[in-house]
Amino acid sequence: MSISRDTRNTKTPQNSYYTTDKIMANLTAAVSFGSTGRTSVATPRVTDYVSFIARRSYSNNTHFYKRRGRSPDALTEMSWATVVFVVGYVGQTVMATDSGRLPDDTKPLSYKLTMEPSPYKEFNASFTGSVDIEIAVRTSTSTITLNSKDLVLHDIRVTDKNTGRSIGVRSWSYDADREQVTISLDGHVLASRVYMLRIRFEGILRDDGTGFFRSAYDTVSDGKKWIVATQFQATRARSAFPCYDEPHFRTPFNISIQIKNIETALSNMPVYYSIELEEYGRRVLVHFQETPSMPTCSVAFFAGEFEQFDKTRSQAINIYSHLGRLYQIEYITKGSPELLTAMEDYTGIPYAMPELNLVATPILGSGQVNTWGLTTYQEKTLFVNHQSNSKSVMTANMAVANTVASQWFGNLVSPASWEFAWINKGLSTYLQYFVTAKVEPEWRLEHFFIAENQRPAMDLDQNLQIQPLNAPVIGPEDVDFNSADRFSKQKASAVMRMLNDWVGDDAFKKAINAYLTHNHSAKPEQLWNAFDNTLFDMTKSGLNGNSVRTVMNTWTERAGYPLVNVKKKDKSLVLTQQRFLSGFTDSNDTTKWFIRLSYTTNKEKNFDTKTAPTVWLDPSVNETIIPIDDDVEWYIFNIQSTGGLLFFAFVFALGYYRVNYTEDNWLSLIKQLNDSPKDIHVLNRAQLIDDSFSLAKVGLLNYTIPMSISEYLKMEDDIIPWYS
Repeated sequence: MSISRDTRNTKTPQNSYYTTDKIMANLTAAVSFGSTGRTSVATPRVTDYVSFIARRSYSNNTHFYKRRGRSPDALTEMSWATVVFVVGYVGQTVMATDSGRLPDDTKPLSYKLTMEPSPYKEFNASFTGSVDIEIAVRTSTSTITLNSKDLVLHDIRVTDKNTGRSIGVRSWSYDADREQVTISLDGHVLASRVYMLRIRFEGILRDDGTGFFRSAYDTVSDGKKWIVATQFQATRARSAFPCYDEPHFRTPFNISIQIKNIETALSNMPVYYSIELEEYGRRVLVHFQETPSMPTCSVAFFAGEFEQFDKTRSQAINIYSHLGRLYQIEYITKGSPELLTAMEDYTGIPYAMPELNLVATPILGSGQVNTWGLTTYQEKTLFVNHQSNSKSVMTANMAVANTVASQWFGNLVSPASWEFAWINKGLSTYLQYFVTAKVEPEWRLEHFFIAENQRPAMDLDQNLQIQPLNAPVIGPEDVDFNSADRFSKQKASAVMRMLNDWVGDDAFKKAINAYLTHNHSAKPEQLWNAFDNTLFDMTKSGLNGNSVRTVMNTWTERAGYPLVNVKKKDKSLVLTQQRFLSGFTDSNDTTKWFIRLSYTTNKEKNFDTKTAPTVWLDPSVNETIIPIDDDVEWYIFNIQSTGGLLFFAFVFALGYYRVNYTEDNWLSLIKQLNDSPKDIHVLNRAQLIDDSFSLAKVGLLNYTIPMSISEYLKMEDDIIPWYS
């Protein structure tokens, strides 16, 4: 085995203890060692990342060997192990697509995970750990494949659980692109038997707010303090411990973490017991209660010098902050339990965990991290009081409401694959508005939902390059992941809101209860089946005679959204649809959707879709014609709905589509806005502004129309149209 040297592309990072030449020497020695047959690996690639890992591993392993009393001669062996184990992880994270899925010959039954973080060094902060995975063998095999990234693995053991007999481990090797480690055995693990897989490992604490990471904050009296926390969504658990890092693998976890005795440790479950470790000096090993079955992305732990506000209070939600700032979480501590109760009332399913811990941290790179039983926030999100401005108070409550909703949508039920994560993101985003609205009904959150979710999603969804909701997802390390993740959440929530309007409040609530009750990891068809069965039980004939699955697949498996064109012809309106695209309209794009259109005219001015007329557009029909009185002056389609999620009694707004009219109808609407704007509902006033400017921007409407509409704003006293 040999390795080539290319110094043109090899850099030594800042604060490096060793030069590139030293790294190359270690790599060359490692390759020599690797040829002895102790491990089976692919030839390493010399990259910037390898330089970084080799430098840090050399320093870290010196510490590890001194602590364990081994001779310096062993350093070369560990240096090689470091390069072997992490060299492949240079590319983007591979999500749960066909190319990156684990083989199905084994599956996990439970985990026992112990972590020992050491975040206190300025550089080379690291962690060690061990994991015992109980695995069931589906098909006899001589290899076991797990996900692993950026970890040094060693001391791997496989034992038959029933007999206690050990299975020899011959070697392990990595697939760089798939972020997998394959453990090759001397014999076979047999089908229908259960084995214990034990792995000791070590890694580097990240500084970017992902995976298992650390973060620092400054105090007036004690200087810099460190915390450690986790962010394992979507596929980052593998960078903290070897595991089956796919969301459909749900197992119980027994988690332990070693901390200083002055620190607080939190995880998904409450503390079970703690053990003082005298030999380490003022260290404590904290064991947590066993979790319910959950995917690896739901695993979470936190440690730092934090305290809970009002420990004497017994309640489902506990909020933590660092010392000296507890007074700033009093407001949210007292108000947040109502949000949990509202979600329990709506879903009809009690919260599944003993407690929900919310942690306000000074610095958190990835923002809010929702997991089952434990959520971390940037402290500025939760630090509000009665003197804070209304927007800050609203943001804090909405952040907690999003956490509450995600306990059901994303944790109680997780996606069967990451390409279906939009289901739970959409439902949790949609319902967070109405959970908050139950507690704070005067905030008009139903209006802000349109401005903060639906409109931004539509602005992105009009691009030709956009992907549908049901599409292979982008890896978290891709530069576009955050915007793509935000888009799928916004569009999915708007589509869920539209479905609620179509099936009705009672059916929507019952279907959600059925979805949560009968699934643990789900695909879209399981959600649509819950709706179809609910409508059948309520003796409803689906959606205009079609199944929910058939209708909703046009919204989740097709990119973009429709533009509905309305033209008056004699005593009828002719309706057609096409895909709305920014910049130009592609005449070759024939995408169409099932759409339920609601409408009103100047004669009725009825903006309640419960009583206003509706019509369905079928993607197989080119034109839909509806009769209308000849003396109608104007008409508006896509009107708001005064329905509400049962006890929320709120105004819902507008389907996920745009509408264009002939010039005479636009001019009549402009006249109405200038004469008496409040005869048109506030959300439709905002809709007319947004649609007209969007149409003009792509050349489908003369700019004189939106400019003329905007003139009425001098009389507008509501904030919502100004958002448009």
